[in-house]
Amino acid sequence: MTTLRLAFPARRPRKIGLTRFRTADLPDRLPARLPGRTPVPAVLPALLPALLPGLVVVLMLALLTGCAGTSPRIGETPASAPALWARFQQQYAQGTKAQSFKITASLFYSTPKRGNRTLLSFWGNYAYPLRLDVTAGIGASLSHFRDDGQLWVAYFPGDGRAYTHTDAILGQRALGLPFPFNLRELASLLSGDLSGFVPKDYASALTAPDGVGFSLDDSRASVMVLDAQARPVRLAGPMSQPWTLTLSEYPDLGEAGGMARKLDLDLPGEEKAVLRIKSLEMKNQSWPLAGLKLPLPVDTEVIFLDEIGLMRLEQSGDGVGPSQDTRTQP
Repeated sequence: MTTLRLAFPARRPRKIGLTRFRTADLPDRLPARLPGRTPVPAVLPALLPALLPGLVVVLMLALLTGCAGTSPRIGETPASAPALWARFQQQYAQGTKAQSFKITASLFYSTPKRGNRTLLSFWGNYAYPLRLDVTAGIGASLSHFRDDGQLWVAYFPGDGRAYTHTDAILGQRALGLPFPFNLRELASLLSGDLSGFVPKDYASALTAPDGVGFSLDDSRASVMVLDAQARPVRLAGPMSQPWTLTLSEYPDLGEAGGMARKLDLDLPGEEKAVLRIKSLEMKNQSWPLAGLKLPLPVDTEVIFLDEIGLMRLEQSGDGVGPSQDTRTQP
């Protein structure tokens, strides 16, 4: 049986066997929610907290000077930083007023050895649940995802298996998907809401060739660069889990801001993901829960990637379960 080595808080990492079930053996419905979920944090080396401030400065300087062109003012603290930050907060960090969304996009993912282009259909409620379908360019179904904030499910019809985890980020990593965002964070990001990525205030600011770079404390992003219109053009993750996100192709909306239509994500190991938004629809009504379910064909092999997921067999709810209907689009 395949095993994974995962790190759990307050105890040593240990091997956990993947627990497998067939949907025919499961109850009629798997639960949609499990109260009291606590995300599993990464276990950091003991010395990292003491070194982190210096590492953030190094990362910030690398991000700023990695742009084309040079300027003698790079590295100085700009007088415009407070006003630029306030404008960004007003445009991109107030939270979305909409309740639901639907996004279509293309995604090109590449490593040094391979690359593939897929199409994404992404919909749901900003407050959960969320659904994502991935198809090939010829229309073949590749994978289906669902996240209700308590259980993340990934179903791959090609091999008849569904994987679950109570932490979406850890579930993605276990399957070799090193994306640093869960579905809710991705939905907010693509909708122009960065309130979950940045704090209310910044730690320091430095001049960049194409704007102002801000170092951030206690946030999903440790560095962010804003252009002259207070639009985010680059974000970088923490040193413990490095990633760099470049945002471009903003709509010409003048003072209204608008969100980037192209996002380039750089990950360790020369892995890259380029996402282009084709359409974005935001609604003031919640998406019907019936359109957010993920039906699994009978005899799908369900593999729990963590221990807590097993508890869901004894709960009641809806959203994921056995079904003869393999259609996942609402």
